[in-house]
Amino acid sequence: SVAFGNGAWHYGVITYDGSSSPTGLKTYIDGIEQTTTTTHNTLTSSILQNIAVRYGERGNGDHPLAGQLDEPRVSAAAHSADWINAEYNNQKMSSNFIALGLEEPSVQPPQ
Repeated sequence: SVAFGNGAWHYGVITYDGSSSPTGLKTYIDGIEQTTTTTHNTLTSSILQNIAVRYGERGNGDHPLAGQLDEPRVSAAAHSADWINAEYNNQKMSSNFIALGLEEPSVQPPQ
């Protein structure tokens, strides 16, 4: 598990496979899938709904977010665990994730 509130930047992702099973929801923190436990399962169909997305609180205002969200995204694409980990590494350690060489001089075409 990840300690939030430690003043560090974290990358959080939730994926959903469209099923009626709680195992269809997966949570990733800093590129690593988190272990979850289902304590109460009343799902009988897809959880897809036409309602507003709330970040950091329940509909009644319980559990407000004590932090900041930067660049929240909703995607219709199904991203793999490897893609999520690569996104985390690209954003967290971009200088270590990709190496750039020296700029090559441009070649002028003959006139």
